[in-house]
Amino acid sequence: MPPSMHQSYVPVFTRYLNQLSALVQRADAHIAITGAGPAALLEARLAPDMAPFLSRCKSRTTSRCAPARY
Repeated sequence: MPPSMHQSYVPVFTRYLNQLSALVQRADAHIAITGAGPAALLEARLAPDMAPFLSRCKSRTTSRCAPARY
């Protein structure tokens, strides 16, 4: 029997969300150390051609692989 959608997607999303959680914790620690505001961090980019932090977080929580909803 082929794996179910749950068996296929949940481990992947769990890994992504755990990585995102660690990244947000590091960002929170950075704010505490530097005193920068959260808004500045959400718009921060590691390189000029990279998406802002908030966009990168949003892209991690949406799936391009999930079936389309009509």
